[in-house]
Amino acid sequence: MRRLLLAVILVAGFAARGVAAQVSGVPHVGLLHWTSSAWAPASGEFREGMRSLGWIEGSTISIEDRFADGNAARLSANAAEFVAAKVDVIVAIDSAPAHAARQATSVIPIV
Repeated sequence: MRRLLLAVILVAGFAARGVAAQVSGVPHVGLLHWTSSAWAPASGEFREGMRSLGWIEGSTISIEDRFADGNAARLSANAAEFVAAKVDVIVAIDSAPAHAARQATSVIPIV
């Protein structure tokens, strides 16, 4: 249920921002994880929530994951990569990724 709520908030953020979509013409979402890719249930739940709202990955939305494996330097670098890629929104999966994202940008919305 929390993931579905997150997806709803994200969609509302797209609508409010007007979604300056990438060249592909679809919103580009960056999922920023503190953990490793071996433990990524939040990623699957987020994607499932987006699908339930009609956002189809690869068709109407682009979702990209970055995993820090518990490494603060890697987390900061991943956040910087999302900023450089000009994602439309960064979804921070935990408080450490949220902090890293806030340090990397004041322009891109962080959920």
